[in-house]
Amino acid sequence: MAIIVLRFNPRIIDLRIKIFTLFVFFLSLAEVSGQGTYVPPKIPAKSFKTLDDAMLAAATGNIDGPIKTINDLITKYPTWTLPRQRLSHIYYTAGKKHDAIITLEASLAIDTITIAANLFSG
Repeated sequence: MAIIVLRFNPRIIDLRIKIFTLFVFFLSLAEVSGQGTYVPPKIPAKSFKTLDDAMLAAATGNIDGPIKTINDLITKYPTWTLPRQRLSHIYYTAGKKHDAIITLEASLAIDTITIAANLFSG
């Protein structure tokens, strides 16, 4: 019967414990910040249709009306992030990069986790 003696380097063990601790910390950060508890508001189908119509109108090149319509939706449903994302897209395609960034940042401030997942999912 052979006895195997394992030797552990205390520095490596300490490093692994620190990495694990950081991992758990960052995992729980979403809950502490409130981002993990975001619940999207209940939006009526009519408002989704209004948003879709505004996006179709913006695709024709006339962006003034759709921007006003989407801003009205944002005012009515301030925690609904989809209109902010769509508005950011309109600004970006119209060459208004600064407005696009500001609008997208406002959306990220409401729901960072979902928005970030959508930004990085092909």
